[in-house]
Amino acid sequence: MTTRDVTQSGVLRAISEFDRLGRDAFLDRYGFGPATDYFLVHDGRDYDSKAIVGVAHGFDLPDKGTLSAADFSGGDATVARLLRGLGFEVRSPKRNPPWSHDELVLALDLYQRLGMPSKSHPEVVELSRILNSLPAHPERPDRGRFRNVNGVALKLANFARLDPNYQGVGMTRGAKLEVGVWDQYPATRTSCAWRRNEFATV
Repeated sequence: MTTRDVTQSGVLRAISEFDRLGRDAFLDRYGFGPATDYFLVHDGRDYDSKAIVGVAHGFDLPDKGTLSAADFSGGDATVARLLRGLGFEVRSPKRNPPWSHDELVLALDLYQRLGMPSKSHPEVVELSRILNSLPAHPERPDRGRFRNVNGVALKLANFARLDPNYQGVGMTRGAKLEVGVWDQYPATRTSCAWRRNEFATV
């Protein structure tokens, strides 16, 4: 099964299904995660592009059914190109700036103290608030996602991948600066706590 069979009609029906169910229920029902890079724009609304294409396939070819997220890749060369070729608008929001050294130190301090708490943990929520209060990045193209609790939790997982004592599964990839910050502090993993105190009153 491929996305080559998807038609404009199938996409419009998938959009209608999205509108009927609502975003969260639509993604949950068809097994897709939320889009992060490419969004289909229709009548002024944003739609998760990969999910729309996968569901559209099921409308176009009901005997073959909906494509799962694992059946095809998203991105500019695949889903975005397909949708644009069918006459739809696709946008890719500008990314927020990468984490700075000081932001990573604050995240590492949280990891050193708590490991991998849930994204609803009060200290994860508080770190998100502090990071949003810092003046380091005045340009925030995607303000809704800027250093939100999901981003903080992801950064903790980036550090977990570097921790030989972590028993769970961290992220498989990360940024070089994370490695530098991790290596900057001794094995006791306590010497960055002073940076947390520095920002405690932000």
